[in-house]
Amino acid sequence: MAGQELSGALLPDVRNYLDITWPDPDGDKKLEGIILRGAAYVQRLTCRQLTFEEGTAERGLLFDYCRYAMAGAPEDFSENYRAELLTFRTDEEVLEHAKSSQDDTGV
Repeated sequence: MAGQELSGALLPDVRNYLDITWPDPDGDKKLEGIILRGAAYVQRLTCRQLTFEEGTAERGLLFDYCRYAMAGAPEDFSENYRAELLTFRTDEEVLEHAKSSQDDTGV
């Protein structure tokens, strides 16, 4: 999903997660930017291409990033979610190792 498409698709759910129930076009524009930056940031930290599908841990991480950013503390996110982010990285390394092992054995 492309950036603008992603932020537009996730905006209602992020608004709900943050308990934003009132109409706020300017706030929505700001929140869409936070969603885009958060998605890129979480992908960079996890070293994976993420989809942010409903019910996934990556979606939860993105929503939590948005919560931190809206509170003015995005710099605290990576520290407070270090374990979750490292789990994504470790999973990616395991998948890469398994793939390279398959390629080496021809299986």
